[in-house]
Amino acid sequence: MDAELWMFYGLAPSQSYFAHGRYHASTYRVEEMATGRISATNVITALAAEQWSSARQSVADFKKSRFVQQNCIWSIMHAFFADMGGFVLREPSPNASLAPRFKDIPIDAVQILWLAEKGHVHWPDISEEQIRDKNKADGFARLLTVIQIVWFGISCLGHAAQRLPISCLELGTIAYVFCTIPTFLFWSNKPLDAETVEIIHATTSMADILAQSDSKEATLYNFTPLDFINPPQGLSLLSLFWDGFGYPFLQRTNDKRPAATLPNRKATPPRGLSALELAVGAFIGLGYTGIHIIRWNFHFPTDVELLLWRISGCIIVGMVVVYPVVLAVITFGFKKIAKALYGIDANVPSDLRNPVPASAQTAVFAIASVLYTTARLYIIIEAFTSLRAQPMGVYMTVEWNNFLPHF
Repeated sequence: MDAELWMFYGLAPSQSYFAHGRYHASTYRVEEMATGRISATNVITALAAEQWSSARQSVADFKKSRFVQQNCIWSIMHAFFADMGGFVLREPSPNASLAPRFKDIPIDAVQILWLAEKGHVHWPDISEEQIRDKNKADGFARLLTVIQIVWFGISCLGHAAQRLPISCLELGTIAYVFCTIPTFLFWSNKPLDAETVEIIHATTSMADILAQSDSKEATLYNFTPLDFINPPQGLSLLSLFWDGFGYPFLQRTNDKRPAATLPNRKATPPRGLSALELAVGAFIGLGYTGIHIIRWNFHFPTDVELLLWRISGCIIVGMVVVYPVVLAVITFGFKKIAKALYGIDANVPSDLRNPVPASAQTAVFAIASVLYTTARLYIIIEAFTSLRAQPMGVYMTVEWNNFLPHF
């Protein structure tokens, strides 16, 4: 069940955390999982949606390439595997006595397609069956998890139908289930806990690849020298989250370059965010936070706790309402905004931040982070502390025979 618990309680481990072809649990960033739990499960669902969207766009780009006519294979599972760091590029040695300039570096789906189209690598020859062999997800355990989720949902509906009260803890669990189901769907083709990588042998040295590229950023990179292949062109569902909340707490300086792994959150869709994806993200976010508001007039041990619950609920719902609106305005109107406010021609949404003082950005992000985190923490803590004084109906079981017809 461990693999399924990762999916239910946080971030699924990614084979981007490989070292010498083996997965090392010590390299998993526990603080990322903790932040995801505090900030909300809908963040995990948004991360899964981004990875799924990125994989879909990779498959669509492959179908437009010349490799389709060459009977090459590239499915959404291949794209997931690539974006997780499952493929690494090995540079050819200049001669027998000299080692390559770079060690094996991870490459994602966009970089694989670019390198193959330029003739720097051959298309990776790996089937879905071979990737499934690397997958450690237990199908039976996943089925049991789904059954447990469905049964819990039915039980809560039974309580509501018989007008039995529901505790804050149960309500919070319903909210988690609301996000867990789409997360399962988004990650249904994503390999889990794969322990080995696939090596792609380059036919061209890294120096020649960089020399033949027209990018001025070929020598200025954050993760690998191939970062210039897929620079961020737009926003994703979590762009503002990472800028506002994630980066102040999670950002680390990448002192060792090139990186040996890809970050687990590196899944920005190559063509950015679509209106449909934004709408789906807003629906999931509002559904998750809105479930907590259902307990607006429910029983609480004290009136103060009820008031704090209402205030916290309003804060998280309000911020989830504002978030997609701001994201949509920036995503689809950043050029007009940049022209109207700063008189500049913006090429990417992130250009809007450049004229804004860093202190002002920090202040806005800090206020939003503190408000949201405090509200989320209170709701989590209250879900447990409120169990000390619950109405008797919370502990009553559903009389299922009342739902059966009597003759």
